Amino acid sequence: MRRARRPSGFTLIEVLVALLIASVVASLSYTVLATAVDTSATVEMAGNELAADARFRALLADALRHPSPAPGVDAPTFVVAHEARGDRVTFTSRGIVPPLGTSESWDVEIWSDSAGVQFEARPSGSESVPVHATLHGASGLEVLTRDGASRRNWVRGWERPGRTPDMVALVWRSPRTTSVPLVVRTSLEETP
Repeated sequence: MRRARRPSGFTLIEVLVALLIASVVASLSYTVLATAVDTSATVEMAGNELAADARFRALLADALRHPSPAPGVDAPTFVVAHEARGDRVTFTSRGIVPPLGTSESWDVEIWSDSAGVQFEARPSGSESVPVHATLHGASGLEVLTRDGASRRNWVRGWERPGRTPDMVALVWRSPRTTSVPLVVRTSLEETP
């Protein structure tokens, strides 16, 4: 007696099971890939924010480290005003590194608004292009000062407009990066 030969190929059940397994593997692969892309974008965004924060801090530190006397005899050299969104500080600087450089004095203003912490430097008495920078997302600028001659503690604001404080700390809140105060010793050429 001859045995009946089974037809070659796959049964419908085998094909359905193979399709189900392939779809589960594809779904898991897609989920892993999407997570990797999201993580990469998040890491890149955080790196860009840290780099922007570092550039902004370097610009502020350069301006604060090299104050210059105000152009007028009785003109204030360092003024802090308290506003609703935070403090506003104005002073004159000569800077050392670009974009401020050493060629001229700059009237500097730092404040906080809805766009972030703002930095603006306008050249004193020349037609050079102003320098403007924004630290987006930062808010609530607070200016703390310290007078080295009297060895006082940090105080908010500055009460001696005819003189520059020996140390300045700028504090702001940032939703994505750690808010570490920027502490600068002014007038590095003059050590007490």
